[in-house]
Amino acid sequence: MDAPSVSHIRKVASRCSLNCTYCYVYNKADTTYEARPRIMDPKTARAALGRITAYAARHRVPEAIIALHGGEPLLVGKPWMARFLEDVRYATPDGLRLSLTVQTNGTLLAPERIELFDRHGVQIGVSLDGPAAWKVSSTSRSTACCTCWSSGPPWARGDRLFDPRPSVRSPWTGRLLPIRPFLQATFVWYGLLHFWSLALAAGAFPTARAEERRETARRGFLRTPLAELMTPCRPHLSDDVAETITTLQNRATATH
Repeated sequence: MDAPSVSHIRKVASRCSLNCTYCYVYNKADTTYEARPRIMDPKTARAALGRITAYAARHRVPEAIIALHGGEPLLVGKPWMARFLEDVRYATPDGLRLSLTVQTNGTLLAPERIELFDRHGVQIGVSLDGPAAWKVSSTSRSTACCTCWSSGPPWARGDRLFDPRPSVRSPWTGRLLPIRPFLQATFVWYGLLHFWSLALAAGAFPTARAEERRETARRGFLRTPLAELMTPCRPHLSDDVAETITTLQNRATATH
């Protein structure tokens, strides 16, 4: 069966150029980055690229998307990035459109990097978040928040979203989380549920493995109403985000 598309996220740098106080990875519960290389070995990057293009060719996929992520992906340095983009150019077989994106906090976006990305057709995504009360200059935000502006409609009323105190227990891991990591984790679990459902339908992975991963992602949605878990924080959350969480749970459980 032909796969409709392939998307791949590569965590090319395990460290970040910022030290956001609310970051779940660097200042909260997730310390797995400490055991990982700071920068992906170029040989690993090339091997992954080879597997992606081989998969795309085998399943006759017209487009593959590779997102360079982190940490902060620009910490790999310009020589690493330039070599990788050249590898992409020469490794892409005829008939495959390989789209590249880089997700950055923007602090290392120097003109020469932008020119490099423009030359290779790389799309740039800049992560913007943080409440209005935390608007700071670029020289001080490394110890405050990731950016100076919030992106899109606010998730919470006031700064309650960035309260570091654990207040919601995850139905997936059992951990007690602050509200923001809980909301983010819910979106990630839903994305994983969607991914493994598509992978199962496409036959892209062994059936037993895909079913196991899909049901792991679905598990938290089945255990308890998420709206009830968020009750202590509900007065501080926007109606949009609360309704979205409920909608995701309804969709996740409807197909079970």
